[in-house]
Amino acid sequence: MFNWFKKTVAVPNHQASATGKGTPATSSLPNEYAAHKKRGNEFLAQGRLEEATECYRQAVASNPGHAEGFLNLGFALKEQQLYDEAEQALKQAVLLDPKMVDAYYFLGSIALERGNPSAAIDYFNHTLELKPDFEIVYGDLCQLLFQSGQLERARNVIQQGLALFPQSAQFHCLLGNLYVAQKKPEQAVSCYRKALAIQPDYAGVPQTLSSGTASSFQPLEQLFIGKSGIEIGGPSPAFHSGSIFPVYPIVEHLDNCNFGNTTVWEGDIRLGLTFQFDQNKPAGRQYVIEATAMECLNSGTYDFVLSSHVLEHVANPILALLEWKRLLTDSGTLVLLLPDKKHTFDHRRPLTTMAHLIADFEAAVQEDDLTHLPEILALHDFELSPEDGEVEAFEKRSMHNVENRCLHHHVFDMDLAVSLVEHVGLSVLATEEIFPHTLLLVLEKNRA
Repeated sequence: MFNWFKKTVAVPNHQASATGKGTPATSSLPNEYAAHKKRGNEFLAQGRLEEATECYRQAVASNPGHAEGFLNLGFALKEQQLYDEAEQALKQAVLLDPKMVDAYYFLGSIALERGNPSAAIDYFNHTLELKPDFEIVYGDLCQLLFQSGQLERARNVIQQGLALFPQSAQFHCLLGNLYVAQKKPEQAVSCYRKALAIQPDYAGVPQTLSSGTASSFQPLEQLFIGKSGIEIGGPSPAFHSGSIFPVYPIVEHLDNCNFGNTTVWEGDIRLGLTFQFDQNKPAGRQYVIEATAMECLNSGTYDFVLSSHVLEHVANPILALLEWKRLLTDSGTLVLLLPDKKHTFDHRRPLTTMAHLIADFEAAVQEDDLTHLPEILALHDFELSPEDGEVEAFEKRSMHNVENRCLHHHVFDMDLAVSLVEHVGLSVLATEEIFPHTLLLVLEKNRA
């Protein structure tokens, strides 16, 4: 991380101040300070953080009046996650030189790591006030503004960056992310395409820019042709012809399960051979059972399991995945679609941790759990979900979540999703981020 800084500290007369004055050249410093600092820079460039830290400590002890020594010490401490000492050193740097740009940026990075977004925003803003062309700061600042719902401020920051860097893929991508947050997909796609035109391999652009078919579908479609499976919470638009993962037209047979006889999404549900997933296919069998308790179905019954935007509504995801895995034949396939929290009304909520999911499983959490409701009420972005109505109506509905299952108990990104499925013994065949807000994982059951 921050390799740019490791490279610059080795350059004589590096200027970390926005004043243009910086710290005096090494040759003009007292010999002891210069020697310790030079040796510290060499260790830092080699990634030997403990040795670098000790050298910087000796440098500032020998001459405590030089801001750059404290800057380098603060950076080395921060990289070791010694945040208290790092903050102390960096604050001393800006006390000695109030325009020490890098110090403010590192203080913002520490605040971000310690879960203090408001302080991080303040530090990043101040960094850009001192040095508007400090390009890497914009991404961190915009992401924080997105997460805190400050979309107009984010727009201003992006426009400031675009004025300075009109040919930067990063800023066109950031503007695309802003349009995603505002539910303006056409404008978002236009921005993402500009980013790719500038830098074709830019990693920040979603892998799929429309509701078209995922790139991973064609290489894996043989896993579904003529096979039998079950869907959890179907039918789903994502599996229809021409959509994200169009397996409906190619499978032999597909059953379905829903949690109740009536749902917000499907309306009234009839048991039996009533699951009509494709007009050219015979109806599959419809079950009404919990996704976490499917004991009426034998183990190893299905070649594949489908789940689109269901797992986030389940209070105990590990229990659900283990049950779905049980239904699969050896080397059977699970297709899992989840919302990417940073592009939905959940974007303000903290990412669920793997430890929390494990704790829910060990505590045998059931579907009547409302543990997350206070967080949801506090952080749900109602501007991105006008269908949820006013806060009071949303809260009233949420109190009956065991009946309607509308809440997102947990929020995911791709890293968490991969950790979760691997935890339950599923192998990852493919992952893909589908514009504007879907995470796609295609998984294989490991052989017993």
